Amino acid sequence: MCGRYYIEISDQALKQIADEVMRRMNQQPAYGQLQIKFDGEIFPSNVVPVQTAEADYQPMRWGFNSFRAANRKQPPLIINARSETVLEKQTFRRAVLENRCLVPASGYYEWMRLDDSSTKSKYRLFSDRTLYFAGCYRNETVPGSKQVATPSFVILTQAASPDILTIHDRMPVIFDQSSAMQWLEQGTLSLDSALHQLKYELVE
Repeated sequence: MCGRYYIEISDQALKQIADEVMRRMNQQPAYGQLQIKFDGEIFPSNVVPVQTAEADYQPMRWGFNSFRAANRKQPPLIINARSETVLEKQTFRRAVLENRCLVPASGYYEWMRLDDSSTKSKYRLFSDRTLYFAGCYRNETVPGSKQVATPSFVILTQAASPDILTIHDRMPVIFDQSSAMQWLEQGTLSLDSALHQLKYELVE
């Protein structure tokens, strides 16, 4: 699964993405109501830069609203979708068929449970390149944004690669820059080869 990831703005590619979104913010006043996070640890509900097929990068909130908990003041967010069953779930089917996206990051976190505690581990691509999570999105209203309709995304997950399996049995579907655009082209939902050809390393 993916419950948290991180962005290092010192990465040139991520710095360029941040600059592009900031330019869009200056051109579109509605974006000014959003607190967009460009650096550091990313949590569910944060608004971050995301790439779509129709535009380069735009701000999106991480997490779909959970309609089954609509009566709660702060309903839980749905932040991940299993790639193996994403077409079978009404929550994700239309989004993954019509609205795919890429979520740029430096790496992500995973927790290994040890008895009654858990250890937080930080992973990135072995080559230390920018990575891209496969995602899909839909338009929702972000709480606290004065009813501005902002796209919300989920990150697709898949069975863990051998590099990660000792920590957790799930991980995000990840592309490097050379293969990322294939996801946006709506060509295939078979992601095994894209996932397992990449190598990961434990940072801390």
